[in-house]
Parts: sequence; structure tokens; C-alpha cells
Amino acid sequence: MSNPLKQDIRALKASIFQHLQSLRTNPNSELTILPLLQSISQKISELKESADRIDRISYLKKEIQSKEMEYYTKCAKMIELNKKFEEKLKEVDEETQLATNTNKIPLKDLLLYSYRISGTTSAPINWSNTEPSPIAFRPPFPEEHEIRAAKLFEIEKLERTAKPSININKLQNHNHISIICCPGASVRYTIDGSLPSDLTGKFYEKPFIVPSEADFIIKAVAFMEGKRESEVVCSSVQSGSLVAPGRFEHVAERPVHLVTSRAPLSLGLELSPWSSSHHSSDDDNESVPVFSSFNK
Repeated sequence: MSNPLKQDIRALKASIFQHLQSLRTNPNSELTILPLLQSISQKISELKESADRIDRISYLKKEIQSKEMEYYTKCAKMIELNKKFEEKLKEVDEETQLATNTNKIPLKDLLLYSYRISGTTSAPINWSNTEPSPIAFRPPFPEEHEIRAAKLFEIEKLERTAKPSININKLQNHNHISIICCPGASVRYTIDGSLPSDLTGKFYEKPFIVPSEADFIIKAVAFMEGKRESEVVCSSVQSGSLVAPGRFEHVAERPVHLVTSRAPLSLGLELSPWSSSHHSSDDDNESVPVFSSFNK
């Protein structure tokens, strides 16, 4: 109950006693206590409203205490679950570490294995494992049972892209050079003597001009998705004649070295145009043949 309301009730009680004393000493007095009774009725109504508010506040306090207890109970459960989760995670980490140490491959075995496959592993410069590897580098890791099954290099038998055409138009002060290829294909070319491929060389975008006195050989290759790159086309700027391409340095491979094979083994080599290959075996009595391919 608020202090002002208490003070008002005390003041009314004092006024009632004063009026009663006046009526006792002077019964014929015209004083009446009706206004006091009205004031008392009003204060009683206010007192009732105040009591209702107190009850409401008490109810809200109990609700708050109940929610706080529920919150603290849930927090305790979450702390317990988190503790169990950390214990389980620690057990899993220990089991994983134990399994890793148990199945660990000795460094010596890894080095021996890497040496064994080093002769048949290769990849182009700046090649990413998210890109398809060129035909000459597939597959990079042949197994011994695949070698025995005549699958030393199981290259996909894809259709070759059509060869591009190099057009040299000789003008008075310069030479106009253009390269034409089939629709959907891209072209790379070189003028420094190196061989172009789908990974090397300058992309052909538009015709270009060179001084009339310039003398070099332009080499071009076409490639497109889903097909093998075309054969390299070469042309001399001065004579305008076709020339044979040089050796394909970008497809050079080291020989396969087998350390456990004794049974007869049949190997087949697929050579690029204008290339040759020498091979040898561990048998000193066996001759060393030469395989050649001339513009197949």
C-alpha cells in the first residue's frame, strides 16, 4: 500500500473522531459526516485497486522465478551434454590417432614405391588436377598388371581435330598472316621454332602482319573439347612452303622400369607423327630396335 493512501486514511479517521466529539458535545449541531463517509468509500475503492495491483505483481514475480528455474535447469543439462560430447570427441581422436599410427607406412617403403613409378609419372607444366590432362599424359600411373595386359598407356582413341590452314599473303611492305580452323576449334601457334600444343604457344585471335624481310617458320595446331589436338602444321613465311615439324619435346617420356617381372612381357608403342623411339631390355643378348613413324 502506498504511503499517500495510508496518510489519507489516517486523516479521514482523525476527521471522523473530531466530528464525533463535536456531535457528543453539541448534539444539536448541524455538522454531518456524510462527506467523510463518501471520502471513506472512495479511499476503500482505491485501496482495493492497490491490493489488486499488489496481487498482480506477486503473481508476476512467481512466474519470473518459475522461468528462471526452468532456464537454469536447461543450462545445467546443456553443460552436461557438452561435457559428454567433449569426452566422446576425445575418445574418437584417440582412436583415430591409434589407427593412424598402426597403419602408418614406413618412409622407406614410400620412397621405394615412388622410385618404382617415377619412370611412368609425368604431367605438363602448370597443370591443375581439376583440368583434363592431355592425351600424351594419360593415364599417369600404370600398374604392373595393366602392363602385363598390354595396357601400358591406354590412350583414349579420340578423333583428331581437323588441321588448321596457314595463309600467307605477301604484300609490298609486309606479309599478312591468317590461320583458318574448323568451327568450334581453337588455335595456338609459335614463331620461335618451338612446337605448339593445346597447352603451349600463343592463342590465335585475329590475322597479324610481319615485316616483309622477316624470315621464320610459323607452326600451328588446332584443338577442341572432346577431340585430340590436330597434327602440327608448319609454313615458312618467306617461301610459303610447308615444312616438316620438329621433334615433339612436350610428349617425351622416360622408359618403364620393371623390377619384379620375369615372365614374357608384350609392350606396344604408339608414336606421334615424325617421331622415333629407342627401347632396350635387361637382356644383353637382345637387339635394340628402332621404331619410327613418318606422318602416319
